[in-house]
Amino acid sequence: LMFRSGVLSARFATWFTPRLYTVPACLCSGSSSTVCRSIHALSGTTNQQQSHRIRRSQLFIPVGRDDPRETTLRSHILMTRAGLIHRSATGVYSMLPAATRVLSKVERIIDKHLSVIGCNKLSMPLLLPSDLWKETGRWDSVGPELFRVNDRHDVEYCLAPTHEEAITSIVSDFAPSKKTLPLGKKYRDEARPRYGIMRAREFIMKDLYTFDETKELALKTYSAYHKIFNEIGLDVVVAAADSGNIGGQLSHEFHVLSDVGEDDLLSCSRCEYTANVEWVASDHLDNITSNPSSCLNPPSPCDKELLVQRKGIEVGHLFYLGSKYSQVLGAVVRGMGSESHPMEMGCYGLGVSRIVATVVEQYADEKGMRWPKSIAPFQGVIVPLLDSVEFTELANSLYDELIHRIPALNDDLVLDDRDRKQMSLGAKLTEADILGYPFQVVVGKRALSEGVFELQHRFTGEKV
Repeated sequence: LMFRSGVLSARFATWFTPRLYTVPACLCSGSSSTVCRSIHALSGTTNQQQSHRIRRSQLFIPVGRDDPRETTLRSHILMTRAGLIHRSATGVYSMLPAATRVLSKVERIIDKHLSVIGCNKLSMPLLLPSDLWKETGRWDSVGPELFRVNDRHDVEYCLAPTHEEAITSIVSDFAPSKKTLPLGKKYRDEARPRYGIMRAREFIMKDLYTFDETKELALKTYSAYHKIFNEIGLDVVVAAADSGNIGGQLSHEFHVLSDVGEDDLLSCSRCEYTANVEWVASDHLDNITSNPSSCLNPPSPCDKELLVQRKGIEVGHLFYLGSKYSQVLGAVVRGMGSESHPMEMGCYGLGVSRIVATVVEQYADEKGMRWPKSIAPFQGVIVPLLDSVEFTELANSLYDELIHRIPALNDDLVLDDRDRKQMSLGAKLTEADILGYPFQVVVGKRALSEGVFELQHRFTGEKV
């Protein structure tokens, strides 16, 4: 845990930008250096290290042909067909190896940016006792979406949908001022779970909880998440929103605009003002100028007549909680004397698993998924035209050379070593499009005769 007495800084690291590197002549001639340079630009470069070859024949990525019957949502269909998720029950999904790699990369991006502002990562229990929830009143106020269970001694628990009580209890015992970053699964008994991991009963969340001495310091930490979404590759809008059962004095949602979104937003067609329709409907619009939301978007629209309704997918939710939990659970700041006052809390939630589904939804095309390089399960795939000794050796050599020249590809490059009896070249390339590798390298006949490889960028379709 980190203890701070001064202002809590909310600064982000500069978004990583891939660069183009000059590469010495490699194993092949002519345009081969173009392949290397293009892949450098896609991947960046780190310190050199050796790696084993990741062979497609050894990867458990069960690409199928059948679409799930219960949905028409593109991301759900593609993630199921491409072998990323598997339905265990209604609203409950297994994250298969390729999806697990994506989740890990999203989590690393979040960790990187939040560590810069002094956050400390921890893991809290998924099974929470009812005592703290009863102290804050939420045990009775939360509706049927709360999973409640009793153990063999008839002690009441719930499956964690959120951790405000748990983290406040920890802070009240140990820390006078801190930021913590809990990671883990959460549970909500959704009335209508659907769209795969977009709206599930079990989901992965990253929550940042902050505890500050004053309201002013708490609000300085409030506007911190844009660069995380920039690096992931999502354009978001920030909407004023209702705090709901979590409570607090201020609330904003991060949305990705999409026709398949389940939230209705009102946006000003002239300025950047955006609000959730539910929030506007509860008469906040008339009093909005008193709301300290200008740190994220304009406090009011230019003209109420200019509001346009749009759909959005909620991928994050920020709350200024004030002293709602700290006062009840005894998380206080003690001064030089005997005086003390409750800490000012903030809660900053990111739906990690929903972010992954949203990326698929936003960028997929008629061929399949298209991953931003920052979170792609693998950066690229090498596909030999034939499974003869010559093509196999050349593909192996190219793989090793790319790893040597571009160490960032270590553990992130796939060699499709399946023979023609298992899958034809056309089927391999079709699968590569479905899985959305940012680049594909085909080892064809010109590679043997001229040392020329075909590189295809999945996002643009450009071939070099």
